Amino acid sequence: MHVLIHDLAVSVSTPKYCHVKDNKSCILSKESRHVSLLCQDLENPTLQIIEKCNKLRTFLLPSEYLKSFGQALDKMFHSLEYIRVLALSSSLLLELPSSIEKLKLLRYLDLSRTEIKVLPNSICNLYNLQTLKLLGSLWLFELPRDLDNMVNLHYLELDEMFWFKCRTLPPRMGNLTSLQNLHAFSVSGTSGHGIGELKDMANITGTLHISNLENAVNAVDAKLNEMESLQKLVLEWSDKDFNQEDDVRAERGLKDLQPHSNLKELALDHFKGSNFPS
Repeated sequence: MHVLIHDLAVSVSTPKYCHVKDNKSCILSKESRHVSLLCQDLENPTLQIIEKCNKLRTFLLPSEYLKSFGQALDKMFHSLEYIRVLALSSSLLLELPSSIEKLKLLRYLDLSRTEIKVLPNSICNLYNLQTLKLLGSLWLFELPRDLDNMVNLHYLELDEMFWFKCRTLPPRMGNLTSLQNLHAFSVSGTSGHGIGELKDMANITGTLHISNLENAVNAVDAKLNEMESLQKLVLEWSDKDFNQEDDVRAERGLKDLQPHSNLKELALDHFKGSNFPS
């Protein structure tokens, strides 16, 4: 019975919803809006989609085995300008074409488990992007420099290991006021990396690890007490030698970094002070 129901669903949804499989025919047309590629050879079917489905909204790769696009991606980005959802995970993708910026309406982009080492800075021109998934991107060590342009970004999904590998975040992260997950933030005295970048990021949830707090000039500018959904906060100072002045500054800084009362867990690493604020 479930096979009959499945076949009925496929029949009703065609041609707007299409599943492209190896060695199986599929009706692709100008009416097609959502396509899933369930095949190992992606280049030829992708070129067919570019030719026949210029109003496509969704492009998915739901199967788990590694796949190759050949030269089809760049052509796709130049041709399928109406795409809202693009999932390229688990593909043999070494480099994302800079023409990704052509997809101005894109809301969701999944590049998880690819071989990408560097994201093109042009990706930052996707002003409408809300979700960027980079899970399992083992060779990715940094984010593009103009990430702050992606002002509608809500979810930036990266493995915990990335935050250990990444030496510094792009400047002006504070422009991402809708962002809900920022696992780590390193404070420095350079422009765009000060503690004040956090002041308008009240939507952050989960865990936030703030390091190099000895560089925080006015820690109160972070406004951590406005992060109502934050569950765990890690405050870290460097482990270098310190003097009495550092002691006083650390105590004042900790007082200014008071989190919201909803916080479940607070951890302090290399805190220089002798006393905790009352």
